[in-house]
Amino acid sequence: SKIAVFFLILLPSLRGPIFQTAMLTFLLNIGGFVISQQLGKPSDWMFAVFIADFMRTFNIPFAVALSFCLLIAVLLCLAIANLIFGRKPIENR
Repeated sequence: SKIAVFFLILLPSLRGPIFQTAMLTFLLNIGGFVISQQLGKPSDWMFAVFIADFMRTFNIPFAVALSFCLLIAVLLCLAIANLIFGRKPIENR
């Protein structure tokens, strides 16, 4: 049936490109802060804007700590997504 073809053939073969597209979109948006910094007020700023603001005001240790937190959050998201959507070993038949 068409539903079986979709779930057994099409969806597994598209899992990789869908995962890669989602991760690329996520990573490009995690650091995008120019628009929110230029057009928004501080309550609308993204996390990366705060890091850049602390770097600009020479509060380097706090900026490094925030950057490390952001790095850990991104790596955790990538690891979880890889566990869910990553390649599965081929089973012996």
